[in-house]
Amino acid sequence: MLDRIEKLRAQFDNLHIDGFVVTDKFNLKYLLNFDGLQGDGCLAVSRDGQRFVTDARYREELEDALPKEIELSITRDYYDVAQQYLSSKKAQTVGFETTVSFELYNQLLQLFGKQLKPEKNGR
Repeated sequence: MLDRIEKLRAQFDNLHIDGFVVTDKFNLKYLLNFDGLQGDGCLAVSRDGQRFVTDARYREELEDALPKEIELSITRDYYDVAQQYLSSKKAQTVGFETTVSFELYNQLLQLFGKQLKPEKNGR
């Protein structure tokens, strides 16, 4: 699990970012083995840490399944918490998946502003 997150983190320099927000359910399944529905959480990855944010339905399962190196936040304010986490880690430029909906893009843009940068497959 952590090795997959490290592979993402290893792309930060190529992407010119120092944080990333993962929202796609397939990417969350790959990175965390999280089997939730689309929109049931997000993973904030900084240069030196990671926090998964989801709601109380998954608390018990995740407290047992996640490695201790992955911080867990239980809330419905997924993206606010992700922004606060990455801000606390001094992330200046934050990547996100280009597969997000327009509605989610607007929400992320309001939270991150000019810090937000779409991933473009390593470009």
